[in-house]
Amino acid sequence: MRAGAWPAGSGAMALALGLALVLVACGPDEDAVAGLAVGDCFDEPATASDLSQVPVVPCEEPHRYEVVGSVLVPDTAQPGTDLEPVALAACSDSFDRYIGLPPEESELRPAVLTPTEDGWDDGDREALCLVTDPAASLVGSVAGAGR
Repeated sequence: MRAGAWPAGSGAMALALGLALVLVACGPDEDAVAGLAVGDCFDEPATASDLSQVPVVPCEEPHRYEVVGSVLVPDTAQPGTDLEPVALAACSDSFDRYIGLPPEESELRPAVLTPTEDGWDDGDREALCLVTDPAASLVGSVAGAGR
């Protein structure tokens, strides 16, 4: 299972995204979180009742997040304490390569989806590196945007 803290405006918003142990068929506009790949664009789920899937949208349509990479988080990090900052730091290079600017120089913001405690205990060490715009929805891919 994954949980991610995603920035929203000037504050932070936590959203848990669970990976089902058995992947179920997704609707035409949804994809299992485990199936997200670099360049995929998606929105937050409409409800918190089933967070194993996210609404994947064509990047040309308004969306909240775009996947820019993935990293393995070192075993020294722990969920609930320092996992998120470690994952964000590890995602910095992915953000820079994808956007064309380091996070501290960009108007866009990095975000991550990290393993939950249950996922961590089961050996999940992968964090998905994301980009979002705290001011508005993204429209079109931000690959190479340099902003």
